[in-house]
Amino acid sequence: MKKVLFFLLLMTAVIGRAQTSLDLLPVGTVAPDFTVTNSKTGEKIFQLSDCKNKTSKDGQAVAGVWTVLDFWASWCPDCRRDMPMVKEIFDKYNTKVQLVGVSFDTDEARMKKYLADNNYTWLQYCEFKKWKETKISKDYHISWIPTSYLIDPDGKVYFSTVKAEEMMQKLDSLDKEGKLTVNTIKK
Repeated sequence: MKKVLFFLLLMTAVIGRAQTSLDLLPVGTVAPDFTVTNSKTGEKIFQLSDCKNKTSKDGQAVAGVWTVLDFWASWCPDCRRDMPMVKEIFDKYNTKVQLVGVSFDTDEARMKKYLADNNYTWLQYCEFKKWKETKISKDYHISWIPTSYLIDPDGKVYFSTVKAEEMMQKLDSLDKEGKLTVNTIKK
């Protein structure tokens, strides 16, 4: 019994330290750009910088969009536990926030099956390389998954967390403040 208690205390300390020692991008940092393309045609589906506030060619202001980047993998038990909450975020805010899953899966078929089996239909980005070998994990300082970032309409990091519930709370708060409005980015 003492060994089990010691083990549980040790694991709690390790996990707590891992979550508090994350070196995530600081709030206010310009979010690194990336593009999601169709794997068959190479056509651009999404580019993060397209979500930023802009001025159109005719000089008109084009409002940017709040974007949630959810870093995960189908093989990750913590990610699988959080995915229902991420789906709640998508269901509740998909007209006001662009949600992009960033998967660290290496097996495309396995990832797609997991998404389809669970009806997770939001946009996904994946390099299909090992997690630590991906450019996006380096750009976003991902050392723990799940991790999520909230990118503001100016293209800057507004919030980051390793808990989907905290992301939902932040979105609820922004919505109550009237900061989330229906977005114009096509899904």
